[in-house]
Amino acid sequence: MGAAGYLLLGTALPLQVLGLILKAGLLLRERPTRFAIGRDQGLFLTGIGVLAAVSFIMNVGTGGFDFRGYLVYGAVAASVCLTLLLVARDDFTQYAVGFVSIPYAVAVVHVFLAVSGGVDDHFGRVLYVGNTHPNLGGEIASAAVLLASLSLRPRSFTVVVIPLTISVLLLQARAALACILLLVLVWAVYEFRRLRWSRGARFAAVSLLMLMVMSLWTHGSTGARFVREDVLRVSDENRGIGSGFTGRVEPWGSAWEAFLETPLIGSGIDFRAEGDVSGVHNAVLYGLARHGALSLLIWVPLVRAFANIWYRDRKASLCLLACLPLVFLNDRFINLNPYPFGMYVTVLALGRGSRLGPLQRIRGRHMVKQG
Repeated sequence: MGAAGYLLLGTALPLQVLGLILKAGLLLRERPTRFAIGRDQGLFLTGIGVLAAVSFIMNVGTGGFDFRGYLVYGAVAASVCLTLLLVARDDFTQYAVGFVSIPYAVAVVHVFLAVSGGVDDHFGRVLYVGNTHPNLGGEIASAAVLLASLSLRPRSFTVVVIPLTISVLLLQARAALACILLLVLVWAVYEFRRLRWSRGARFAAVSLLMLMVMSLWTHGSTGARFVREDVLRVSDENRGIGSGFTGRVEPWGSAWEAFLETPLIGSGIDFRAEGDVSGVHNAVLYGLARHGALSLLIWVPLVRAFANIWYRDRKASLCLLACLPLVFLNDRFINLNPYPFGMYVTVLALGRGSRLGPLQRIRGRHMVKQG
């Protein structure tokens, strides 16, 4: 619903609140026997509560208080909890398909608006729907491709990935693009082996190959230059090699210094990085700056859950590892946006023991399971 909120209202908050209400309503209709939170899931939710409580004590003691920040932490904990309760062991694939559908539809609209000049640009970068930051659109697209790689059949996966990738290229969201390319690579290796080059797999391979060829053909014989300059933008004055990771070095240093000042409990939810008003652009450093070593209360349960996935489902674990460019180059730490929310739910649900059901394809408003 976050992606739809940016498209319709320019902000995700109203639809995110609606999503919480709908999840609570659905939960009341479910059978109590399905309600279960595992150890790692409980530790993750408890960690959010502890971080918020410690930060509250710190900020009140120093005279600072960001009420909205605490609302976000509470909403994330509630939404993750409700989602885990609703996603039963055999329901995760259906949840993933539903998760993918809205970012996919929004990406189609975004590409149309961008090509027709219906969205503004920011220093040459096309903005996301609702004239929001390009990196936001890249993160949403990456989360959608992650869930699609775990739930969709080849043809449906291809149909979904193409507009999402084009949208990310228009947004010039390089961390998201790296994430998507890694996800497609992992998906292709495992799906082609499993399906043994069935018609669906051949269709997917040919379509993706045509997309890449068309991209290079559009730019004539300068395909390598297109990738280097137009996609990676290595020589760009503001975003190239000499820009300090697009201005990230200064906020990284600011976050690290904030961590060293209060290494145990951090600076609190009110922390703001110097040099870049948009954030630290590194989720680990962002957590350390805000909550110090206590931020491990979030990462340790996720790592433990990931270890469980690694031993049971190597493809899912590699798909999750493909999201590391976003973790280390973007700073969504505790947030209701599709990324990191979708990644957190995937790790915690699969780590709990939820299994991926039969791959599905999207036909109109119906989901059809693979026979």
